[in-house]
Amino acid sequence: MTTHDEDFPKWNIIFLIYAKLGDDSIGTSPYNPNEDADTLVYLTSLKNEIRGIPLSPNFNIVLIDNEIEVKNGKKISDNTYISVLESDPENLTVNKIDTKTSYDMEDFAQKGDILKLAFQYVETQWPAEKILLVTWDHGSAFGIFKTTIPLSNIGSNFESIIQFNLNNNFDNKYEIIRKQALKTDFVFTDARSSFEIIRNRPYKTDSVITKNKDQFFSAILEAKIDDEVVDILTNDELSNAIKEGFAKQYVDVLVMFNCYMQNVHTCYSLRDQVKFIVAPEGVISVPGYDYTAIARAIANTQGIEAEDVAGVAVLTMRNKFALANLKDKFEEHAMFSVALENYQDKIISKLKEFVQEIRSEIAANILTKGNTVLSRQSCYELDLPLNYSMVDFINWSLRLLTKIGPTEIADIQVDLEAAYHDIITASDVGNNIYTVTSRPSWERESKTAPKGATIYFPSSAMTNDDEVFRIFAAVGAPFRMSVLDEIGWLPFLDELYR
Repeated sequence: MTTHDEDFPKWNIIFLIYAKLGDDSIGTSPYNPNEDADTLVYLTSLKNEIRGIPLSPNFNIVLIDNEIEVKNGKKISDNTYISVLESDPENLTVNKIDTKTSYDMEDFAQKGDILKLAFQYVETQWPAEKILLVTWDHGSAFGIFKTTIPLSNIGSNFESIIQFNLNNNFDNKYEIIRKQALKTDFVFTDARSSFEIIRNRPYKTDSVITKNKDQFFSAILEAKIDDEVVDILTNDELSNAIKEGFAKQYVDVLVMFNCYMQNVHTCYSLRDQVKFIVAPEGVISVPGYDYTAIARAIANTQGIEAEDVAGVAVLTMRNKFALANLKDKFEEHAMFSVALENYQDKIISKLKEFVQEIRSEIAANILTKGNTVLSRQSCYELDLPLNYSMVDFINWSLRLLTKIGPTEIADIQVDLEAAYHDIITASDVGNNIYTVTSRPSWERESKTAPKGATIYFPSSAMTNDDEVFRIFAAVGAPFRMSVLDEIGWLPFLDELYR
């Protein structure tokens, strides 16, 4: 264990970056379908901001930067660089990011058992008393840094999977062909892809209705939608990497520039390895956090506490968007800082009690079961435009109580809501959360401001046709969420939709 000297900076600010660059890095932005989101542009902007941060003896700034270059759909390089921000004698206006070591190991940032070695290296080279870890890339509710492959490479269950994914938003099945082959008028266009959907067909069979199977497969590949997750840094893996990578086995503040990560699953996994977590309950977009303001707060405030650093991360973000002429876009964000100390006792124990009671009540009363389903269906999903079935637990439970009236659940809900109020140390919730994308009116009936407590809660029975269930929730799933067993959540869902 490294012995810290008073001459060592008080904080390490570590940026953990996963960036897929090249022809696969340009995609449709979830915030504006007409804008291209180019990862290289965003990464360059981030590094430019970091270079402009004034150096201070109160902190080190270190980058663990995993960059993957893709051309013509093929990976041509995959390198990770560990760099530190230093003064540049040749440029007095900005600092330089100086690479100290590098690795050519594939998907470095996705592998927790390897990532811990990078953390150990950072701590050896740049020891500090406190740690601020910033993660940067896409979030997937149950983990970060996701890699996918087209479902056409999956195998025998390919047809059943794509059937579900293509049709779960529609009442009927449709005949599907490629745009290039379109020779008749279409009735409905699926904006998520390059498909045109024509000639409404009744829902009769369990298979996809297409002009031609090979043509349909080709369309799937060209559209690059409905991919299967093949690798991801799960919340549990990140937790273990922190535990085994740092001598004190935790970080003081985790700031996540990753969508959908402020949820029960993330907090449960990281409860012992993170003191304060800052993350969005829904989307997060560039320009993101004000890293300069965070660094200045550490530099200028003697003995600044972790809670205050987390608060700065949340509360300076709105102004950064305003300065970038993106004031309205910030209104789509719900940002929270959550204290994870004693999360098990404060939150998980009450969630277990709530789930046990609701299971008893739906088993005893068919009306309670029906109202539980209805209360879920009226809740807005905070993972749009993706479909992770993430609903704010507090808002759902409040909605439930309006339908079932006073029961023993009410007392548990009051305690749970009060506990959440206690652990949220800072928040900034925009006033345009519910218009990021359109949804049927029955899913937008309840527009109560989110409380920072989303949980996986599908609106219907779970099957292996559902990618999220198959990959993240089912028994034996490759990236299974650990909290599901802890609170008895899956048995509750099974009984609810049985």
